[in-house]
Amino acid sequence: GKGGLEIGLFEKGSHRILPVPHCFVHHPRINEAVGFVREAARRTRVPPYDERTGTGLLRYIQLAVQRHTGKVQLTLVWNE
Repeated sequence: GKGGLEIGLFEKGSHRILPVPHCFVHHPRINEAVGFVREAARRTRVPPYDERTGTGLLRYIQLAVQRHTGKVQLTLVWNE
């Protein structure tokens, strides 16, 4: 929020983002990966997408965990 990167889930029926830090429902590797994504975005100064203005680059991310290996797949969706 406030011009920065927001990572979470959309509130039902809206595009309001609910942060989910250390969510107990997510696989622990998801929570760990979110930390890496936040830090990488901060270090590289990737501007987050702003839905109101249509500006910014990083529109959203999707994370999935392969349960038997613990490997995390990260998908980045960019604004063109």
